[in-house]
Amino acid sequence: MHESPNAVRFRCLQDLTAPELYYLAVLTDGLIYTSSYTSGVFPLMMSKINNRGDSLLQVLAFDHYRKFIRQAAGYNTLKTFLTTFSNQQDAFNLMAAFVNGLEKSKGLEDGVDVADSYASLYETLPDLAKQMLVNIKSNYQRNVRTNNKRGIAIYNILDKLFLSADATKNIDLTKELGIPPVYNIPFNSFTNEKGEIITQMFFMVMRMA
Repeated sequence: MHESPNAVRFRCLQDLTAPELYYLAVLTDGLIYTSSYTSGVFPLMMSKINNRGDSLLQVLAFDHYRKFIRQAAGYNTLKTFLTTFSNQQDAFNLMAAFVNGLEKSKGLEDGVDVADSYASLYETLPDLAKQMLVNIKSNYQRNVRTNNKRGIAIYNILDKLFLSADATKNIDLTKELGIPPVYNIPFNSFTNEKGEIITQMFFMVMRMA
């Protein structure tokens, strides 16, 4: 049904509530088709909540909000979502909370959500990306003052990752963190000892009876 009209393709979603559509999005992270999110789940979710993103998050008690923000950033719907807030200061506060207190998380999932969102924001919402970087540095300094080693490690990694998105900063992630580049792939990483790039292609042939 991928090429069917949206009214046909997403008919099964029509009776779902805004919170149900929200969970449908975040709990299928990595599986949902781009068009299913941008043309089906997201616009229907927003219409069900009267285009009030702040109301939706309040109803949900901000459950999984970091994952939702990362997903929205990846699908370029975050700007649309944030502009539906009745008070733009609340949108600013939400994005500050997005990067604050990561050292308190039990695992690393929240930090990964923040890291994954930055590349999309850097390209589509540069002003917001700059503010995120400021907040990352502020959180790093806060953890330094309290000698929170977990927080220092998390925010130092995020700071280096974010800075490396800007080629003018000349951040060498291999030197700084011992990992390969994140936002680009050097040409020589594809070559063999002769400087050649070998490409293998595999084909599957299916025969219908």
